[in-house]
Amino acid sequence: MDQGAVFGIAILVVAVVVTLVWVAHRIEQRRLAALRAWAAAFGWTFKPDRQEALERTWPGIRHFEQGHSRYGCNWVEGRHRDRRFRLCEYHFAITSSNGKTTTTQHHWSTVAIIDSDLRLSPLRIRSETFFDKIAALVGWHDIDTESDAFNRRFHVSAVDRRWACDALPPATIEALLGTQNQSLECAVDAVVVVASRRLGLEDLERPLAMGIDFLDNLPGFLRGR
Repeated sequence: MDQGAVFGIAILVVAVVVTLVWVAHRIEQRRLAALRAWAAAFGWTFKPDRQEALERTWPGIRHFEQGHSRYGCNWVEGRHRDRRFRLCEYHFAITSSNGKTTTTQHHWSTVAIIDSDLRLSPLRIRSETFFDKIAALVGWHDIDTESDAFNRRFHVSAVDRRWACDALPPATIEALLGTQNQSLECAVDAVVVVASRRLGLEDLERPLAMGIDFLDNLPGFLRGR
């Protein structure tokens, strides 16, 4: 292949890459404009700001402690069902090496943070995994409820087991059974719901509903503790 042909192919490759980058940028700008309009329709605010170190603002939330290059962006803030919330797209990366090559995986999720008027105890509810089932066989049990269907689907861990059981009345268990690919964690003053991917506009209210349902269904006697 002569030098002119090589040069022509190189120019073509560069042009294709530039075009793909431009198209991706335009798609992202349209997506953010739609997100801004969606927030405005509810009277909420939209901020594309990038916020790091969420683990300091909401300590104890394991999702905010994973990997590196951690940050939340594209924040929607406001009140929904009389509760103040923040909604963001959250990123972290995990880098691994086999001694020869290094690979970095980027993870995105949608996170809803709903303020609580009650001081909460550390609690985590996530999907049950194969390794959880193996652990149960050797005696490492999570917290079980009176619902077998719930116990099969979810893994519950907490510092205060009694508080966790009280915080999961039948109404909350029923609501959680109706969710998919979401986990819930309690900080001291907020509930954090994590959807395992970046959600489209049609699904953005799902993590909000999950967190608000959890708070609304907390038994009144927990407020006296």
